[in-house]
Amino acid sequence: LHTSGPTIALSIVIAGACVMTLSASLIHVSGRWLVRRKDTAHPHDTRFWRWAGELVKRRPQAVTLVVSAFLLSASLLGAWKRNEPIYDSLDQFPADSSFVRGARSYSRHFQNGRPVAEATLLVTFPQRVDGAENADALRKQLNAISVAIRKRLSVVHYRDLVDPLGAWREPETGKNESGFVSRAIIEQFARPTYLGRSGKTTRIDLGLEIEPRSIPAMKAMSELRQIVADVLRIEFTPGSDASGAVIDIAGENAVYADMRSLRIRDFAVVAAAAIGMIFAVLLWLLRSAIQSAILIIATLLTYLSAYGATWLIVRGVYGAPALAWQIDFLLFIVVLSLGQDYNIFVVARVHEELKRHDLREAVATAVRRTGSVVSSCGVIMAATFASMFAGSLMMMKEFAIALSLAMLIDTFIVRPLLVPALILLAHRFHSRSHRASGNAAVEPQ
Repeated sequence: LHTSGPTIALSIVIAGACVMTLSASLIHVSGRWLVRRKDTAHPHDTRFWRWAGELVKRRPQAVTLVVSAFLLSASLLGAWKRNEPIYDSLDQFPADSSFVRGARSYSRHFQNGRPVAEATLLVTFPQRVDGAENADALRKQLNAISVAIRKRLSVVHYRDLVDPLGAWREPETGKNESGFVSRAIIEQFARPTYLGRSGKTTRIDLGLEIEPRSIPAMKAMSELRQIVADVLRIEFTPGSDASGAVIDIAGENAVYADMRSLRIRDFAVVAAAAIGMIFAVLLWLLRSAIQSAILIIATLLTYLSAYGATWLIVRGVYGAPALAWQIDFLLFIVVLSLGQDYNIFVVARVHEELKRHDLREAVATAVRRTGSVVSSCGVIMAATFASMFAGSLMMMKEFAIALSLAMLIDTFIVRPLLVPALILLAHRFHSRSHRASGNAAVEPQ
């Protein structure tokens, strides 16, 4: 996500430069084949878009209510499920890939078919703990950690320096009557495996009876860290060197837990930055805070409704409980950028028509004249995104559905119907407010 931003931005800058130089030159050279004669009818003034323009002009309130009800129903569905996407890679790969086959085989042969979320806890102390004088204290800490984890979580297997085979410790007391295992095993197996080279870090391998790579497994990683921290605070005297131990978690489930927390944080930051930046640009272009806010709100509705409709389709066709975690992030960016491009084109045309018509007629003319152009762009974009459906990864299929739906919703529903209707209603409200305050003449914004 971090590296794709500059790459996409640079490609758009290059494409923009080509449009203003190479494309313009080619159009100039072949102008006699591209430019229509002045006496011909407007090529984009079709019967359908004339009907759409008249509908918005005569019934802006009804159009707003109907379109908003449709979009909000899908948006609520998307908002309901979007906070818990899928992070499990097994759900994204084809069933016959070696990665999926290996994971299923491992679960079947070595976990008795039970769901087991594995993790490795690493506790690093400020001072060395591998000396003989620290053996009793370290054993006490490891036993206390074992008892605390078993009380809070469902443990399938648990191995550490005290019990490297995971077979001798009593789960209720955490004690091992023989202390550490025999000296031979400690030297040959336990110490190299469960004490780091620095002599400051000890390792705990465990498996929890939770579906791996699931949301509960990710939350369990944070709970594990908190359990160990609580034990160390109780066992060590405050202010001692030992109380400054660092707790880390390694393993696949820890990776997905970090991915989930970073995604939530990044989405909030990127969404706020993108909306703020685009609002500032719209305000500079349109000189109207109301119109700028309308365009932002309409685009957000497009995003949420496309996400919700995609979830419904993927669930119904493929049986997936949720969408991949990458979908909402990139769908948001694409819809926000492309949606604003189309909306600016329509609103700019409304401003041009205001030189010759009143606002209602200007809106109807803008819808009529831009309808087929913008919708053709949307169809081309939707078809391009739909080509990803040929991919093998489930994530690519979800992207194909989400982005194609978003483009069609934006160019056939939001841009020609909702945005113009909201502009008319905002102008009507603005006019009534001014008349109520005693202003007889109101210029349209």
